[in-house]
Amino acid sequence: MKKFIVFIILSFLIIFELSYSQNAVFKPFRKLYTIQTEKFEIIFPMESRRTAEKLAKIADGIYEEYSKILNSEVNFKVNGRIPVTITPDVNVFNAYATPLFPYSAITIYDSAGINEATYNMEDTLAATFLHELVHLFSLASENAGAQTKVLGNWATLQWLNVPLFMIEGVTVSIESYKGFGRANDPLIKQILRQDIYEGKFKTPIQASGFWSKRPSGVYYLYGGLFSKYLIDRFGIEKYNELWNVMRKKNFLFV
Repeated sequence: MKKFIVFIILSFLIIFELSYSQNAVFKPFRKLYTIQTEKFEIIFPMESRRTAEKLAKIADGIYEEYSKILNSEVNFKVNGRIPVTITPDVNVFNAYATPLFPYSAITIYDSAGINEATYNMEDTLAATFLHELVHLFSLASENAGAQTKVLGNWATLQWLNVPLFMIEGVTVSIESYKGFGRANDPLIKQILRQDIYEGKFKTPIQASGFWSKRPSGVYYLYGGLFSKYLIDRFGIEKYNELWNVMRKKNFLFV
């Protein structure tokens, strides 16, 4: 009997935690609305209607354009539409992608005012959305071996193979593919030049998050410029081939 009660309590706590983690981006009792496009279901409260409508106009076009650039159509498959949640209830501009459980999804924090001095809202929104969509394209695949056929698109081998500077590097380099973005920013390049000059150039391990000193987030800087170098030097087709190998081959046991 005691074991049964413990089991019930643990089950309740797990369900509560999962439910909370899925909805914590909104204040309680939010009324939510949706806009459906061909590829996405955009979920938002009324306060984010303007942002949602802007995203609805550009989301499918971004998907079509960059899925072809990354040759993602052979790897990334979704049954139905990809959920994109927009929330004004987190007071910092950011976003994240969820390529794992329970399904591929994107969340955007609708607090872009801090960027208005540099970008207009649509450019900021498009670049942020593209960054997170590239995470889904690169990290989720149903064409990466027998395990993905059985377990789903999260079970690719790149979780064993790909360091953090490559996980963020692909997003930064692709958001910079047309000549703008962080990988083309002279100030970002100067940070790496300064590291070389001072003899502080980061190792691959340090550039993968094992770095506690400032500046933080060096995996964006090092990874973005490294991936851009690979694309510029060898071409986007070879870069895509590299990711396909990392999805399918287990380098830990080579």
